[in-house]
Amino acid sequence: MIEVDTVTEFAAAEVNKNNSSELTLLGSALLEAQKVEFGLYLVITQLTAEHSCEKEKKVLSITPEAFLKGSPKKLELALSLYEQAFGDKLPMNTNEIKDFVSHRNLISNNFWRVTGADVKGGEKLANPTAYLQGFIAKCEQWIIMLNKPS
Repeated sequence: MIEVDTVTEFAAAEVNKNNSSELTLLGSALLEAQKVEFGLYLVITQLTAEHSCEKEKKVLSITPEAFLKGSPKKLELALSLYEQAFGDKLPMNTNEIKDFVSHRNLISNNFWRVTGADVKGGEKLANPTAYLQGFIAKCEQWIIMLNKPS
């Protein structure tokens, strides 16, 4: 059972729902992240089908729901496998993918915590609007890279 003090603290730290431009940017950032993630998934699926033997296909194949998910160690392993198997054929390098995942995770899992929550000793985004705008711009660049013919 939640204590009254906890509920009060939680309610006091809610994201400002009146900031419609920030909420619109947050929604746009989430959609752009999904486009990048699915676009990269499609590219890797195509590369796996075209450039892998049956044994590699079993190791490299993954569902859209599991793609770029899991622990940092599993993600590191997956990215290493993709880099070894496809190298320069990947439209985004490993560092770009890690950068994308880091920003996606902050926006989808921790945005409220780094903007609205009163977390003792927690980090805060200095300018959430600029952060979201920057992420959306990066996503647009990544989508262009992902849509280039190979």
